[in-house]
Amino acid sequence: MPGTKNANRAQSLAGASGEVYDPRPSGAEALRENSVPAGDPERLVCSGRASSTTVVALVAAALALFLALRLFGVGGATDGAGEAPMPQPQSQPQPTDPGPASPPAGDSRPGPAGTSPGAAPRTSHEQPRRQPAFEGRGSLRGMVTVVGGGPLPEVYTVHVGPSNSLQGRERAASASVEVQGPDFAFPDLPLGGYDVWVDAEGLNSLRTPVQLQQASPDPYVVVRVSPTGFLDGHAFTHDGRPAEGLRVALETRRGEVRLETATRSDGSYRFDSVPDGEYRILFGPLHAPLVPERELAFQAPSMRFPKVELPPTGEVLFHTTDLEGKALGEVTLTGFGRPAGRLELVTDPEGRAWGRHLLPGRYKLSARHADGRRARATLEVQVGPGQEEWIALR
Repeated sequence: MPGTKNANRAQSLAGASGEVYDPRPSGAEALRENSVPAGDPERLVCSGRASSTTVVALVAAALALFLALRLFGVGGATDGAGEAPMPQPQSQPQPTDPGPASPPAGDSRPGPAGTSPGAAPRTSHEQPRRQPAFEGRGSLRGMVTVVGGGPLPEVYTVHVGPSNSLQGRERAASASVEVQGPDFAFPDLPLGGYDVWVDAEGLNSLRTPVQLQQASPDPYVVVRVSPTGFLDGHAFTHDGRPAEGLRVALETRRGEVRLETATRSDGSYRFDSVPDGEYRILFGPLHAPLVPERELAFQAPSMRFPKVELPPTGEVLFHTTDLEGKALGEVTLTGFGRPAGRLELVTDPEGRAWGRHLLPGRYKLSARHADGRRARATLEVQVGPGQEEWIALR
């Protein structure tokens, strides 16, 4: 039979070549032989057609899905060319501070203090400070003590007034009370911010702040005072002589306290019982000082002011009389000089008065007595001493 002959030929060839021929099917043929019963060729043909149909259907479905994605894209949006844009990868957030968010357009609502309009309010772990409440009335009690343990005067005055630094000073009132001993009290005061100080001879007192508020309507304060000090110095004329009889004034910047004295024959002066503080010192008439006013800060116990030298001046001895030439005392002399200078004197019972440290120039004088008699005079003041002037009143 043909099959037998082919088999025998194959065996002969294998034997000649040294290889063994295995007549059993392998690979896909074995799979088909195992899955299809022998002797059923029609079933094998049908199975092959079904497999081909399935493959075609899958390919068609994949092609349809591809076309749909190309036409409609993700979400059905296409670009200007009719093709859907390729999805872009999302960028990761950068670890940088983007800064404060910008307010929306048209939002002009004011933000908290220190922020721009529309900005988000700042957050803080600190609680906002509550403003003190000043509705109502209260009282103030306290005690005065002397630094170093010195004695207090038998009678002195304690003052309260609006504070220079505390809140509520616009509600505070001013009051004073005379005190004997260390204790003082103000039983009825509007709530507010106060300063307390003492006015006592020979004692220096700074302003002590104290606040009356609803949370503390009856505070107790200790006011400490200390002994005052003295200030001294010397004044000389332009040629080095002691400036005798020169008026010297020491006053606070606001003019609350003014102390006055005159230089002695050696040109020296001294102010006693000077409280601590800032002052200005004036030499000569108050409204026309001979040298520019100077400022100083005094602190007890003492201070020596630098030597003062006056500009060139003149001296005039004035005599006031009646029309008969008899001396007329207690006459007030006032006058102004040109280009500068001022004169204010009162004659003694013999009708004499020294006009010292007068700036040179032409003076117009007015003389007036208490009984109504008057006179006017014009005087040319020269540099140096030795001038005299007689003025008769009628």
